[in-house]
Amino acid sequence: MAVNELIAKLNAVSVEAIRTELSTQLLNYIKYGNDEVKRVFFGNANGPVSSALQSNDFEDFPRIYVCSVLSKVVDYNFGSAVRDTRLQVQSWLSRHHQTIGEKIVLDFFGTQFSSYVNSETANSLKTTLCENSFITGTLVDALSNSEVYKIRNYWLMMKRLDASKLEEVMNVWRTTAIKDVAETFSAESWFDWIASHFYSDGDTFATIFNNVRTACNSKTLTGSETSSDVVGSSPSGAPFVKHYVINKYTTGLDVKNWIEKTSGYATGASLSLPESREKTDAPNPLGCIVAGTKIRLNTGKLKSIENIKANDQLLNENGFSFASGELVVSGHVRMLYSLNDDIPFMSPDHVILTPNGFKCLDPSVAKLTNPALDVDIIKENDTFYRVITDNNGNISFTTEIVKKINVIANNGQICYDIHISDGKKTYITENGYVCLANYPEITAKTVVDGLRNANCTAEFMELVGANQCLFEAAFGKVPVEYLLNNANHLLKSI
Repeated sequence: MAVNELIAKLNAVSVEAIRTELSTQLLNYIKYGNDEVKRVFFGNANGPVSSALQSNDFEDFPRIYVCSVLSKVVDYNFGSAVRDTRLQVQSWLSRHHQTIGEKIVLDFFGTQFSSYVNSETANSLKTTLCENSFITGTLVDALSNSEVYKIRNYWLMMKRLDASKLEEVMNVWRTTAIKDVAETFSAESWFDWIASHFYSDGDTFATIFNNVRTACNSKTLTGSETSSDVVGSSPSGAPFVKHYVINKYTTGLDVKNWIEKTSGYATGASLSLPESREKTDAPNPLGCIVAGTKIRLNTGKLKSIENIKANDQLLNENGFSFASGELVVSGHVRMLYSLNDDIPFMSPDHVILTPNGFKCLDPSVAKLTNPALDVDIIKENDTFYRVITDNNGNISFTTEIVKKINVIANNGQICYDIHISDGKKTYITENGYVCLANYPEITAKTVVDGLRNANCTAEFMELVGANQCLFEAAFGKVPVEYLLNNANHLLKSI
């Protein structure tokens, strides 16, 4: 019979199982029940919250509890910045034994015995609990053997199934030997079962304390800037430039801001939050191709990009251009790309010509070098220009559909790009790509050459520094930063 099976299963539900459920649900509510508390202290983690706690009426508890924990954190004086709210925690728990505690337990029983939650079982259980033989036998034996938890479990399951039928059961029980015990169930102090876990010497407190202290020691990004250094030179004398991002952090800033918004709990005590800066490598923002890539000359010959010299005539789609002899060199290109069946050889910001204008894989980085450049992202099903050569060495231009884009990590190969002094700012690779020489026409080297001749380097550099934003708008962020960071090195090398 189903009700006998249910009775047997109810007998197996221990006090510890109920205590664990209460503790788990309250812990989950602290961690996940308030969006701001969750974001600041628990990293936007998600977890189940009992339906008994899903009400705005109870939303203040996570804040109250976290403040009680935060008041014990000594790092950077956080413990003095909030009131110790332990008394508020105790008060909240004592007010919600029935409004929340009992509902959590009833939800637990409903989940554990979901297959029995129906009107038929409710009627059968009521009948069994009111039978004289069951009362004088099973219930009295449980009372005599100090197994009151079994009687409580029957009471809880009956209430979960049908509260009105529970009242019928209670009217019968009040005339029996278990009446005094049965009357206590509706006033059970559920949270007293677990309160010690949530105070400063409890295991749940220790768990939350670790999260809160971690948040107090977490760094918040407050700003960033870029810089570059000359770290060497190529065989041709062109400088190797390494680019960096310098991020600025403040420790504990998110917690500080949370305290300021948590009205009623902040004490106004000052915090001593440390600031730090971290320097990381940045992608090289000058579109480059790997060393060894052959460039087509107007003579019909091919020449490796790293060997391009001043006045070399570079073939382009309208004739030829003259190389200045100044090469862009980078040993810090992280990724390479190509189209269709070609082996990847270009940095993601290396720009090529298409029937719809200039395109590359990372236009935002290409614009750091040349903010005036009209460039779009290249995608599958786009078309691009490809130069092809016949058996007699004659070249012709055709278009090709992008069927796939290949991207690989660069394994440390040095990458180069060309600076063009006269003519159209494009050149053609051996495999037929029409590439843009995106390096600015007014380069750092040409500026330094002129400054040296005019003997006014200091005055000009001061002017650039004072008006950096204007110069970046005119000539590009990367060239101006390169000039400011490396002028002294360039002057010595000329």
